[in-house]
Amino acid sequence: MGYIVRSPVRHYSGVTAGVQFSGGIGRTDDPHIADWMRSKGYEVSEDAPPEPPKEPKGKGGKTKEAGEK
Repeated sequence: MGYIVRSPVRHYSGVTAGVQFSGGIGRTDDPHIADWMRSKGYEVSEDAPPEPPKEPKGKGGKTKEAGEK
């Protein structure tokens, strides 16, 4: 699980506690760093995992079997 961290300085770009910020937003996978940043006034939220891609379907909503036209 990852975390999105928003700096209290809106447009901050740089590195803090090993987290690279650009435009006030950074990311970390370390829960200890996320907790530390939260205690220092950073806004921390859980990064939602990406959704898996949907597979294309044939007519009628069924997936095509090998050899079907």
